[in-house]
Amino acid sequence: MKPDIQWKALLALTLVFCLFGCSESPAVKVVKAENHRLEVSFTERAETLLREDYPIAMPVNGRIGRIDLEVGDRVRKGETLVSIDVTPTQQEIRARDAGVQQSQLRQAVTADTSVEQAELAQAKRRVESILAERSRIQPAVVAAEQALENARKELARARNLVQNGALPSRDLEEAELAVEQAGSNLVARRAEGDVLQARLAEAQAAVSSVRARVDQKQLEARAQAAVVSEAETRKSQAEYTLSKSTIVSPINGMVLQRLERGPKELPAGAPLLSLGRLEDLEAECDVLSQDALRISRGTPVFLDAGVAYPEPIRGEVRLKEPQGFTKRSSLGVEQQRVKVRIGLLHPPEDLGAGYELWARFQLEEKTTLSLPRSCFIRFGQSYRVWRVTAGKTLQLVEVEVGLKGNDHWELTGTTITAGDEIVSNPTDALTEGLEVKVES
Repeated sequence: MKPDIQWKALLALTLVFCLFGCSESPAVKVVKAENHRLEVSFTERAETLLREDYPIAMPVNGRIGRIDLEVGDRVRKGETLVSIDVTPTQQEIRARDAGVQQSQLRQAVTADTSVEQAELAQAKRRVESILAERSRIQPAVVAAEQALENARKELARARNLVQNGALPSRDLEEAELAVEQAGSNLVARRAEGDVLQARLAEAQAAVSSVRARVDQKQLEARAQAAVVSEAETRKSQAEYTLSKSTIVSPINGMVLQRLERGPKELPAGAPLLSLGRLEDLEAECDVLSQDALRISRGTPVFLDAGVAYPEPIRGEVRLKEPQGFTKRSSLGVEQQRVKVRIGLLHPPEDLGAGYELWARFQLEEKTTLSLPRSCFIRFGQSYRVWRVTAGKTLQLVEVEVGLKGNDHWELTGTTITAGDEIVSNPTDALTEGLEVKVES
């Protein structure tokens, strides 16, 4: 070999020795596998609201006084909130009461038919008397008709006998006189019957007239009863209005809204105030539909109100609505979301409705052997980590991952034990068996 070639080979070997033999081991940061409290959760923006509000409105038409309550003022159940001017109502009650008394008096007058009943009884007795008298006249008329018939027969017989000379003419005259007397008697009896019939018709007409007057008064009494009922109803309405002249609080709560100041004339139903109870305070948020599938009634929730409260406000899922909806995110992406109501277990006294909170839904929690999630390297469907051996060399270990928390992941297999040193942020430059320098 030539001298120059030998010199170049020696130089190359020296360079390789300097590069590989004299290089320092790479430094890696490690963490120890230890037991940590793992929590699986997700966070969404929430807003406080009252489960139920209590609107206060005008119960009747009227003029209210001044409402001195302000938004945020506390009220107690039964406390007077608004007063309505009662003077017009009291005047109306007195007027209605007078109308009722007058209508009742008219009803009493029209309902009294004692005079008419007495007249009716008298008219009926007169009809009965005439009927009795007519029943006595009727046989006399029949007897008079029979007597006339007999007298006429006797006259015919006497006329034949006189013509034959068997009787004297004086007997004929007596027979004719008897016929005349019988005819006069019949006319007199019939005249009496006609008079009695006329008197009967007059008496019956009197009965009908009195009955018509009784019926008329009874009809007027029924009509007056309706007038009395209407007057009593109007009086009851006025008394009801008077009973509603003071509006009281139905709950122990606070004023959420004041819609009228007063004094002012308002119709029935006009809104005045809105009340609420802090006990009904809860939070509402929209969660992604896939997150909604992971929660249920009673799922713990921790609500962060910022620096105002050092500790999160505890709550739990009270209601998950069955109907989802589409909402566009701040990035313009359409998302399927579901409304969730969160009951607050111990809401602070100064927390009101419409406050913004951040709700952390705690899906799962346990303490177990784990590593920071930055330690894990994905290999297909499995995970691996770089373990530092006692000889300060790297070993690539396949691990089984259980619960995936927000910061740490659970180690469920037996390949890693507590106290093992694991590279916290592995890079692609690491290789199996590489000697490393450990940094804490």
